[in-house]
Amino acid sequence: VAKSKLTKKKKWLIFGGGGVLVVVMIIASLSKDNTDSIQVETEKVSRQMVVHKVNASGKIKPETEVKISATSSAWIDSITVNEGDFVKKGKHLISLDRKQLLANYNSTSSSVRSAEARVKQELASKKRVENMYEQNLASDQELEAVQASYQIAKSSLEQAKSSLESRKDDLDKARIVAPQDGIVTALNKEVGEMAVGGMFQAEVLMIIADLNRMEVIVDVNENDVISVSLGDTTEIEIDAFQDTIFYGVVSEIAHMAQTSSMGSAEQVTNFEVKIRIIDVPEGIRPGMSATANIVTDKKIDALAIPIQSLTVRPAESEKSTFGKGKNPKGSNS
Repeated sequence: VAKSKLTKKKKWLIFGGGGVLVVVMIIASLSKDNTDSIQVETEKVSRQMVVHKVNASGKIKPETEVKISATSSAWIDSITVNEGDFVKKGKHLISLDRKQLLANYNSTSSSVRSAEARVKQELASKKRVENMYEQNLASDQELEAVQASYQIAKSSLEQAKSSLESRKDDLDKARIVAPQDGIVTALNKEVGEMAVGGMFQAEVLMIIADLNRMEVIVDVNENDVISVSLGDTTEIEIDAFQDTIFYGVVSEIAHMAQTSSMGSAEQVTNFEVKIRIIDVPEGIRPGMSATANIVTDKKIDALAIPIQSLTVRPAESEKSTFGKGKNPKGSNS
């Protein structure tokens, strides 16, 4: 009987120990599964406005600015304005030394008088030979020669008169006036310096700009510019005006690309885009840095999901991506 009780006790110990071992293994397994589980963020799918924006940075510039130059080279006698001054159209800005210009005018005037005298002389010779020719006293060659000389003299007179008009214009423009209303944004010369003039390589003496009409000029990447259109609304952030958003519209898109190197063989292709600022803030200055967010597309009451939830599937999946087969670059909701 004692042996039978001992055997039963051993069986209970074996079964009990086995049960404890199973419980321990289950707890360990659950603990391990909990440790290796993946954390997932969830968000409800909702309908809202989805906006696609193109971001670009650039500089503030006046829409209209005029570079003032001299038509001919001369010393600067006086400057009547300072940088930052407001000027009205017709305001006297700079006076150039008239001595050399006046000497040039007088010299050309003398050339005109000489050319007029030669024309009279050639005309008299022409009439004399024509009379002789009618009396068979002059040959065809002599007649043609005096007629050609007369035409040459007339051409020389016309050239001299044209030069005189140019010299007179230079003399008149020795007094430089403002061609428009605006602010003097740059003054590059001082009294006593030489103003180098001319048609093609004239120096810029000063710049007058209308600061009431300003624009942001930004460089947009070639991948983004195809979605930008004239009239697109733009949010503008100017570094000097922190925590303030201004608004503008796209007024011009370049057709010619600008290629710049980023080092080694890598190149970036951008297109210049001009954005007119709608309400120009007081204190804005040309050259300030700005960032533009151009609104290129807007979907109202769209079914919106987080961008992280989008995935790319090969081939057929491209038909189901946002906006006619295109994945929205930089879409914000």
